[in-house]
Amino acid sequence: MLNADALSQLRQLKSDIEENKVVFPGTVKATNGRFGFVALDEGRDVFLPPEEMQKVLPGDRVTITEQEGDKGKTQGVVDELLETRLDTFVGRYLVKGKGHFVVPETPGINRWIFIPPKERQNAGPDDYIYCRIHKHPIKDGKGQARILKVIGKAGQTGIERAFTVATFDLPDTWPEAVSTQAEALDESVIDARSENREDRTDQPYVTIDSPGTQDMDDALLAEPNATGWKLSIAIADPTAVIEPGSPAEQEAFRRATAIYFPGEPLPMLPDTLSTRLCSLMPEVKRLALVCDLQVNNDGSLGEYSFHQAVIRSHGKLSYELVSNLIEGREADDVKALPDSVSNSLDQLHQAATALRKWRNEHALVNGDRPEFRLRLDENRRVRLIEPSVQNEAHRLVEECMIAANRCAADFLGQQDKGLFIQHPGLRDDRADNIRALLEGYAPDLAGV
Repeated sequence: MLNADALSQLRQLKSDIEENKVVFPGTVKATNGRFGFVALDEGRDVFLPPEEMQKVLPGDRVTITEQEGDKGKTQGVVDELLETRLDTFVGRYLVKGKGHFVVPETPGINRWIFIPPKERQNAGPDDYIYCRIHKHPIKDGKGQARILKVIGKAGQTGIERAFTVATFDLPDTWPEAVSTQAEALDESVIDARSENREDRTDQPYVTIDSPGTQDMDDALLAEPNATGWKLSIAIADPTAVIEPGSPAEQEAFRRATAIYFPGEPLPMLPDTLSTRLCSLMPEVKRLALVCDLQVNNDGSLGEYSFHQAVIRSHGKLSYELVSNLIEGREADDVKALPDSVSNSLDQLHQAATALRKWRNEHALVNGDRPEFRLRLDENRRVRLIEPSVQNEAHRLVEECMIAANRCAADFLGQQDKGLFIQHPGLRDDRADNIRALLEGYAPDLAGV
């Protein structure tokens, strides 16, 4: 047995080793195998063997030491967990003997994770489950998980959507405060917020969408003038209905975008707002932000201005109907259009044609790429995947929206502040290819 002096010396030796140990901070990168890497903050990757990968999760911030492994290669040894970023994940429930596990569907977690008896939520074998890390594996490589929700089994109606929502932690229910706020709003809010906005309810704006669309967010109008056309694009203005800082606004910020699952979208705002009060429905007053812009005969843009307005859509039109009108088909729904709407659509088509001609000559235009539409059966399973053919009506709307975005970008560029998307730039490994391309086709820019 060691005496007190020997124990004291051992403790001091251990302390000295710890103090002099060189550790490197970095982030764990998983692979398809059982091994992984740590991307060190200093810019290099260090190999993590399978036994060390068992102690960590993808995205963990750790410190490591380096040692010589098999065949003289350097490998990492996990020293300390600084931060774990993987909180929730989706997997499949597995029972092996007396052990209950989750088999993660998250890329990079190539192990079964034990689920303690109190955390199993009555899940059954092969159920898809939504879990949270209950015990991190940093100490002994044996992590634990708790089940937050049983998603369901493969083949169950709606399982694909439910699985995706859980996998990406998408909010699928509304907080009570948001629901309460939405339910308290009705048509009276439109009248109350119409004061000091331009009244354009007599102008023949129309929406052009797919027949099943309920959240109409843009309406169009065009009139000829001496040098081309006055193009007017009205965009639904939910900020006029939703109070700043209110629960609904905060939830919209949190969701950031609507997600269009086949047959069942996941909107930014409750239906009361997204498909009613903030949708440019026909024959009702709606609040909009309008971009008026001059489209010259050659398709170039002239002056533009933005306006807060009240509009009344004069028609919920489909792409097919508008395409029939443009191509001169004598369909019954085309004949039923009011003259004011027909005339505006004709001018919209002429303006859009000029806009596209200008872009073809002066800007980068992507070729039409095929898009596809999923047809679902009564069990919300994909029954058919069919191409969605773009017609002249699609191109008309596209050109109008691009023109409005160009104006908005120009306007924001003149402001001291605004919301911008910034491109991170070129990857270092592609820089030489870009320089060679510039030298061949744009030598004046090669040295920039």
